[in-house]
Amino acid sequence: MSKSYKTILVIKHGALGDIFQALDSFASLRQSYPAAKIALLTTPAFASLFDDCPWFDEIYMDDRAPFWRLDKLLNIRNLFHKNWDAVIDLQCSKRTGQYHQYFYKHQIGDWLGNAAGCSIPVTDFIGINNRDRMLKTVTLAGASFEEASIDWISAKSMIRIPDIEYCVLVPGCSAAKPSKKWPAERFIALANLALTSGITPILIGTSIDAAAIEDVHHAVPDAINLMGKTNIADLMALAKEAQFVVGNDTGPVFIAARAGSPTIMVMGEDTDPVMSAPFGRRAAYLKDNPISAVSANAVYEKALSL
Repeated sequence: MSKSYKTILVIKHGALGDIFQALDSFASLRQSYPAAKIALLTTPAFASLFDDCPWFDEIYMDDRAPFWRLDKLLNIRNLFHKNWDAVIDLQCSKRTGQYHQYFYKHQIGDWLGNAAGCSIPVTDFIGINNRDRMLKTVTLAGASFEEASIDWISAKSMIRIPDIEYCVLVPGCSAAKPSKKWPAERFIALANLALTSGITPILIGTSIDAAAIEDVHHAVPDAINLMGKTNIADLMALAKEAQFVVGNDTGPVFIAARAGSPTIMVMGEDTDPVMSAPFGRRAAYLKDNPISAVSANAVYEKALSL
């Protein structure tokens, strides 16, 4: 579809893994519209990530505040009234549908997404990976595929990469979905398998993941615990040099996959690999129901095969 947009607003709130699945969409838009003003509406959690980003001219923050916060609501309304030639909704949430309904429906520009009554609907989300779904959306905006360069992200890292062979383990996951968590004893078994091959496990995550990480570190004291000591750029830099990365359905695993590391996502019944498998040249997944049925040996062999 031929387009000639001069101003484009992209909506992508998160989460972290989905942001990394969207990178090719961002790059494709910029490659196809080099002279356009392209802005991103995202959440404050990703403000630092998009510093020095090569794809967007402006970054707007959306706190996703309750709708009774009229001051916040007015700011969002004013943003959508900036006469955009196109709004590209890569979030496709109930909230962004409401933005279309209340703030944009009567504007003259196109809206691409799944909002009811939008001018260019993207409705076929069944059986398609989130990355590919977002690429399909920007294709409808006239973009052609461009693979995103991510070197600008890892270049911001200040972490010292260990001068050893190591793997990265991600024992935590969203607190809202504990059933996505591969049991600590499986991570312990995997860490011990790595150590027998001379590969030092590095444990990463935030304070939300403290219990899972500390369980593994207590059982495997030779592992290196970097909980709370890595940002997004650090995670990418670590992943690039790792022998392999293993974790749950959580953001750092998508980062590692995108970095090109041999990456295994362990999945249970809550994750549909057709839609949510991480994208990467050496990314794979193992899935069972319950998630505890996935063995450490199977994960280790799969990781080495990559």
